[in-house]
Amino acid sequence: MEDVLEQKGINFKTVERGFDNAQCEWKVTYTANWGWDLSVYMTYAKITVYHKGRLDGKAEYDARSGGGRLDKYISADKKVRELVEELMQRKQAFYSSRKYG
Repeated sequence: MEDVLEQKGINFKTVERGFDNAQCEWKVTYTANWGWDLSVYMTYAKITVYHKGRLDGKAEYDARSGGGRLDKYISADKKVRELVEELMQRKQAFYSSRKYG
């Protein structure tokens, strides 16, 4: 997650749970869970974005019902990058529609 934000030129600060983020305009939470089925794989990832304390967007990947499917063995780095891109595209589309709509 941090690598993607750095590559996008987004300034951020990683904080521990319980940090008083009242002075932060933007907040991003990231959750990832891992499972084992012949090898370790990412079963679930969720990125949630808040602006001034309100939900601003979220993107999710869910392979918890992967069972015997081989498509659950994805690159976690690539999937997190895709989730960030998805959030950014939605945000850009939203602001573009407000500007011209």
